[in-house]
Amino acid sequence: MVDYCLETGLFPEGTPRNLVVQLQRKVIYVSVSGTSTLTSLLEDILRAFGDPKPQRGTQGHKKERILNYIWEFGTELLIFDEMNHLKIGAKSGSIHMEATRVHNTLKDFLLGGCPVVFVGTGEAEGKVFSDLQIRARCKERLFIGPLTWKNKAHQSAYKEFCALLGLELKSLGLFPVRSNFLTRAIPRCLFFASGGYFGHTTNIVALAARYALEEGADNVGWEHLKAASAEYTIFNGLAKYNPFEREEREQEQLKAASTEMLDA
Repeated sequence: MVDYCLETGLFPEGTPRNLVVQLQRKVIYVSVSGTSTLTSLLEDILRAFGDPKPQRGTQGHKKERILNYIWEFGTELLIFDEMNHLKIGAKSGSIHMEATRVHNTLKDFLLGGCPVVFVGTGEAEGKVFSDLQIRARCKERLFIGPLTWKNKAHQSAYKEFCALLGLELKSLGLFPVRSNFLTRAIPRCLFFASGGYFGHTTNIVALAARYALEEGADNVGWEHLKAASAEYTIFNGLAKYNPFEREEREQEQLKAASTEMLDA
């Protein structure tokens, strides 16, 4: 998006990339509040556009300001995250009615011609697509995980991600030596420790990096990842065991079995 904004002349050449990210309004990211009321949704969108007083005005006025912003900034994409916060299907009549109003407003933006991306958990998918008109217009569903280790394409993409993480730790100046996350069984162990999610993988590596920095290590290695997995994986319910510890036990068993065969 930064490159697009610079190439199309929205910002002068040489504008710092972080400044472009802050000022651009071509793509608007909105995190849907847990309250999931129409007022909170409209105010969330206004904040994303940088509106100085998102609480000001009636719901109708707020929606009108949003539409004006979309036209004024030439917004090309609205991203609504945390769609699982929608209260669609709630038993309470008042809550269900309010959730329906939120649903209808989201549909209005979609039908108004501005492309929309809905993001959320598996629960969010059922809530969003419970509206037939929204479902009919969401022709593309982007796969964002979890990945499947047995799928070769998923496995390849995950290994590439791990390699880039190792490079990034050095490029950021955190470590003098590249962290090689493709050695031993690190990709597979990280995969199962993270539940196959890129986000959880990043969190595990970040925790491992902290351990490595505290130790004064040149890079992040197996022991740091194992310790991070022991703290993060089970606590977050991603697995009932530490994949790194299991890998070590399995390797020890194989080594012992090989020794017995040679002795025999």
